[in-house]
Amino acid sequence: MAADRGSRGKRKDIHERALGLLAVRQRSSRELERRLVQAGFEPEAVADELDRLEQVGLLDDEAFARAVVESRLQCRVSVTSSERGVSSSRRARSIAQR
Repeated sequence: MAADRGSRGKRKDIHERALGLLAVRQRSSRELERRLVQAGFEPEAVADELDRLEQVGLLDDEAFARAVVESRLQCRVSVTSSERGVSSSRRARSIAQR
C-alpha cells in the first residue's frame, strides 16, 4: 500500500513538473522529455507522462511545429518590412491579418 502511494506521488510530481514547464511556453515532446529526465525522473515514467499529455492534447508536436514556423515567419516579415521602411503600425496590421 505504501509503495502504491509512493508511485502515485511520483506520478503527481512528474505531472506537476511537466505542467509547470508547459505553462511557461509550448514545448516539443523531445524537449519536455529531455527536461524531465534531467530533473531526475525515470525515462519510463517520463514516457508514460508524455503519452498522457498527448492523449489530453497538452502536448502536440505538430501544433508546436506550426507555432514555431508562424513565429519565425512573423519575425522575418517584421524585420524585412522594417528594413524596407514600412511603419511599425502597418507591419503589426499586416501580421495580424495573416
